[in-house]
Amino acid sequence: MSASPRLSAVRLAASVEARIDETRESIEHVRIACEAATEAARIAERDARGSSKALRAKVEALCELKREKLARVDALEALRREYECAATTEFNFEEYLTKKTKHYASKRRQELEYLIAFDEAVRGVDGDDLDADLVLDEEDGTAGARNAKCPLTAKRIEAIDEPVEDKMGFIYEKDAIMRYIGSKKSVDCPEAGTRHKVSKADLKPSRTALKMKQRAEGLDEDDSGQLLSP
Repeated sequence: MSASPRLSAVRLAASVEARIDETRESIEHVRIACEAATEAARIAERDARGSSKALRAKVEALCELKREKLARVDALEALRREYECAATTEFNFEEYLTKKTKHYASKRRQELEYLIAFDEAVRGVDGDDLDADLVLDEEDGTAGARNAKCPLTAKRIEAIDEPVEDKMGFIYEKDAIMRYIGSKKSVDCPEAGTRHKVSKADLKPSRTALKMKQRAEGLDEDDSGQLLSP
């Protein structure tokens, strides 16, 4: 699809449906690749603990690819809905789809299903029964944090001005999570792949986030264990 004379609704619908089917098939290929990487990691971990980091990075990249492809499906479905409303005699399909895909990708949460399954499989090698929620690597600069970004604002933890964390250790931008909870007693955690509830009463200032922020700024703790002021 590119800039071309207007198509009939029937031809457009058929073309869009074919593209959606192709994209969904490629999403299935992503799933298969993630499952293969997870199995390879399980085998690698049996031989040498910590040897699956490269595979984890691959799964993380595939999760992001899945998010982009799902956004592409959203864009194609939007095209099917909105095409007849366009007033121009010619329509640049690729430009439209590129813009819409970026728009929907920015609205979608991180796709962490396969990454969580990967971490569970790796931890299961030595019988570790840690909580199934995602735990990030120390190499990411997020040691001690359960999430790298606020799930509501997508701001990195170390860049949040007023970070708070819930009872499970997930960190948020305070204003964003307070608005998200609103007047409700509790809500589902907005981090993809989690299963716990979050309430305003659970939230507390995040020392972990403050330490990450100071680490990012090249600061550290003094000998007494107190955080140095920025």
